[in-house]
Amino acid sequence: MKKYLLFVLLLMNLQYVEARPPKGHKKHPAHVTYRADCQPGTSKYGLNVNNVRVRLQSRGDMWWDNSSIGYVVPNSPVGGGVEQVSSLYSGATWIGGYDASGNLKLAATDYLGVTYYPGPLNESTGTTSQAVCNAWDRHFVVYGTEITLFVAKWDLAHQNGMPIDESEIPDNVKYYPARGNPYFATTASGFILPDQDLAPFFDRNNDGVYNPIDGDYPILEIRSSANPGYADMMIYSISNDVGKEQLVAQGNSLGIELQTQSFAFATSDALNDMTFSSQKIINRSMDTLHEAIISIWIDGDLGCGNDDYVGCDTTRSLVYYYNADAVDGAPDGSCAGTPTYGNKIPLIGIDIFCSPLGDDGKPLKMSSFIYYNNSSSSSVPLGTTDPSSGTEYFNYMRGLWKDGSPMYAGADGYQDSQFATTKYAFPDSPKDELGWSMAQAEVDFADRRTVQSLESFTMSPGSISELVIGFPWVANVLHPAPSLEALLAADDLVQAIFDGCFTNVVGSNFANSIELSVYPNPATDYIHIQSSKTLQTVNFQLTNMAGQVVLSQKITPNDEISIRHLPQGVYGYQMKDLKGVILSVGELIKD
Repeated sequence: MKKYLLFVLLLMNLQYVEARPPKGHKKHPAHVTYRADCQPGTSKYGLNVNNVRVRLQSRGDMWWDNSSIGYVVPNSPVGGGVEQVSSLYSGATWIGGYDASGNLKLAATDYLGVTYYPGPLNESTGTTSQAVCNAWDRHFVVYGTEITLFVAKWDLAHQNGMPIDESEIPDNVKYYPARGNPYFATTASGFILPDQDLAPFFDRNNDGVYNPIDGDYPILEIRSSANPGYADMMIYSISNDVGKEQLVAQGNSLGIELQTQSFAFATSDALNDMTFSSQKIINRSMDTLHEAIISIWIDGDLGCGNDDYVGCDTTRSLVYYYNADAVDGAPDGSCAGTPTYGNKIPLIGIDIFCSPLGDDGKPLKMSSFIYYNNSSSSSVPLGTTDPSSGTEYFNYMRGLWKDGSPMYAGADGYQDSQFATTKYAFPDSPKDELGWSMAQAEVDFADRRTVQSLESFTMSPGSISELVIGFPWVANVLHPAPSLEALLAADDLVQAIFDGCFTNVVGSNFANSIELSVYPNPATDYIHIQSSKTLQTVNFQLTNMAGQVVLSQKITPNDEISIRHLPQGVYGYQMKDLKGVILSVGELIKD
């Protein structure tokens, strides 16, 4: 792996303490949080419903699992080959600020570091236990087709004056981890849900309790809407930063609970090429975090990671990655064994579609964007490389270089005082010959990471900060110095759909899909396809919970598919017609 030298970042399991009080704060004894002996999360799940294949993890970071890439797009071999190419390498949410004593407290994870552990925190005490962490080391998935079918059956039963039969409720709807779900404890989970807000749901009778018998069902959580829609696939998980003593934490933690809902749509427009992550950041501690900053950290390898450029659009809170030249990787398209995009290079963005509310009650704006380089990259200034202390992490979060020096709006942005200082790196289009971009500045090739931060605010005990980020992607854009028009158009389209709370999604392939399923399910040796309509050949694909394709073949409803070679477990299946339109998705249990 290109980051094998970064094993030292095992030391970066940060909730770090720095004695530098913010202005106006007096020194007080630091609040001590006692931790459970939790282990890093091991659960992985594949978000794999459209043209993107994403590996989700329960340890707080995204995509990279210490061995392989995990944000694959397009979700099919490039050029008819067998290799699939990744556009993003790793990512995480960083949170930092000062307690009442003026100590810097930071939760930041990257690569091998572990800051977050599975499970919620007790609403009253802000604590957890090893048993809770172990029980919540999992992902909860629900498909839009399941919700649509359930709602139709519930409506029909209601019209007939009858309750819906429990057997008609899909398992993923029935055992959804929402507050008060009476069915949850009957699953193989072996634990009872805490009496606090968990996964979001449509509460038909407004009683505050999730019960599918009442017509309740999973939804997306959008702050601006009382009744948002649901996606074609939604995956929910919870983590916290209190699970275990950290190496450099000195007994302190933020007391943060992070509820994450990852989702995607299968459509015929730009939504089909992107995914979303919705996060509820809850301060479960008894402490107020002052001058708090939330940052999105990304290592966005666009195929080969050694020749990426980055930039931002401050009006959209958008960060983007593009290639430095016309070929991804070496001139022959190679990259030390890493699959590349060759000369058909995409663009990918990281957009903040919804941000927490600030102290004035208004959504926080992007306050800074900065990049830094892999420490193993040659010929890069030391002050622009990987952070190795809490102070250095927080400097990047504030739009400063890791040594605390300001960023300058010219050249590579580092220590060139002939230019004005800035908090936004490379805000101009790569095609703007008079603008400041990596392309026009001809910055040296290197392996980049980015830190995209929101304005500082106060995180009071019990406060909830809502963050929704999305990853717009467009294929095959002419390089070098690419035009951003296609990416910005895709981003604007998705922003409009988001502003409509995803209730105005048009062209979903699932909306008019035929009913396709596999049987028997669970199965041991063989499965078959069951169809509600006459169907010819379809492309059938099975993926494991890590998002890896384990079976892919063309089949007809009469074919017998052998799964004898697969280990026991849960698999996701997807069926497409020969034009690539998704017809059905679901889960298969292999006994």
